[in-house]
Amino acid sequence: LIGVSVLAASRPSGGLVENSISGPALARALANLPAGNAGTFQVITYNIAGLPDFLSKSHPSVNVPRMGPLLSDYDIALVQEDFAYSEKLSHVVSLPFRSNSRAGGLLEMGDGLNRFSRFPFIGLRHEPWNACNGYFTGRNDCLASKGFAAAIHYIGQHTTLEVYNLHMDAGITPGDRWTRLVQVRQLLVALREYANDRAVIVAGDTNLWSEDKTALGQLLEVAGLHDACEVVGCPNRHRGRDKILYRSGTDLELVPADWRVDNRFVDEEGMSLSDHQPIAVKFRWKSP
Repeated sequence: LIGVSVLAASRPSGGLVENSISGPALARALANLPAGNAGTFQVITYNIAGLPDFLSKSHPSVNVPRMGPLLSDYDIALVQEDFAYSEKLSHVVSLPFRSNSRAGGLLEMGDGLNRFSRFPFIGLRHEPWNACNGYFTGRNDCLASKGFAAAIHYIGQHTTLEVYNLHMDAGITPGDRWTRLVQVRQLLVALREYANDRAVIVAGDTNLWSEDKTALGQLLEVAGLHDACEVVGCPNRHRGRDKILYRSGTDLELVPADWRVDNRFVDEEGMSLSDHQPIAVKFRWKSP
């Protein structure tokens, strides 16, 4: 069965929890946030193609640092494939709150998931997928500890939401599609256990295409998520892998005001800095 290759490459569940900020520092950060019950914020998700230069078709050691000032224009910036040049990127992003790189060695590159935020966040949790497909076949997904990272962000002094940054397996084989379905189900368990009735943003490189309609349908329906692209009527409503999904919670209403591709992420010759497009959404929020 197509699931055999997935199960043969399975990993144990579990994750690492770390705090971005706590104690008096958190109290000071919260004091600088809006005290009201409504506002706006902007989120961007971007697969930065941060493999080492000798493994890349582009020049990420040069391109990645160019991304920093542009990412700094957002309130929450979620990046994937932040592998080899994480320090270079972090050095040029001005947003005050950020995660620590979890990159490993050449054959274990970590999850490549990092975030930068204007808002303080707590309880950052990295969880690897329980299944992957391919070490030296397919898209070599098992060479990186792909998964998701979640944290609670304060967008107001008394207002929080949970933000998930994820990177799912790539590839177009039946084994790849089966793996993504398994990963969606793992994510659904985490959303039910940790997010509960909280407002949520799930963003990143989903690698979910039209052929993955079962997996995407389960994610949206079971978790109560909406695709911001679909809601605002973006130009290509059935676009692929890079997505920003969201839902409101019992204490916070989220409404996407716009969806866009940020076309500024190019070099002097107009060439894209990554093989992905940076997807951005402006949200309006309101709490009771």
